[in-house]
Amino acid sequence: TLNDFYFIESRDRLMENMNNQMRSAQIAAVNAKKSSIETMSGITRMTSMVEEPPIINTVKPQERSALETMAATMAYFKVSSKRFRDYVPMSIRQQLLQGFAKSFVVHVNSRLWEGEAEGKTQPSVMELMAEDSGKRRKREQVETKIQSLSQISKVLAKF
Repeated sequence: TLNDFYFIESRDRLMENMNNQMRSAQIAAVNAKKSSIETMSGITRMTSMVEEPPIINTVKPQERSALETMAATMAYFKVSSKRFRDYVPMSIRQQLLQGFAKSFVVHVNSRLWEGEAEGKTQPSVMELMAEDSGKRRKREQVETKIQSLSQISKVLAKF
C-alpha cells in the first residue's frame, strides 16, 4: 500500500542519514587529530569514502539492530503523523456534512406537512405534489385496461 511505501522510503532515508552522521563524526574525529596538512589529505580521503560500504554495516550487530529499530520507529511515527494530519480535516468535514444532512432532513420534513397545520392558508408540498383527480381517473382506467388485456393475452396463449 501507499503507507508501506512511505514507511520503507522514510526508514531507508533515516538509515542513510544516520550513516552520514556517523561518517561525518568519524571524519571529524580523524581530522581533529591531524595537522592542517593532514586535514587536506583527509578531504581527499573523504571523497573516496563515498564509494565505501555504509559505516552502519561495520557497527556491532546489537547496535545495528538498535539503529534499525530507531529508524523504523521514527519512520512509523512520520507516516502515522501524516495519516493523522490527513484524518483530522476529513473527520471535521464528515461531522459538518452529517450535521447539515440532519438539519436538512428536519427542515424538509417540516416543510412537507406545513400546510396542514391549522391557520395556514398555503398549500403543503404534499398537496402540490398530489395527483390531479382527472389524471388519477385516467391512470386508473389505463391500469384496468392493461390488467384485462394481460388476462386476455394469457388465455389466448393457451390456444
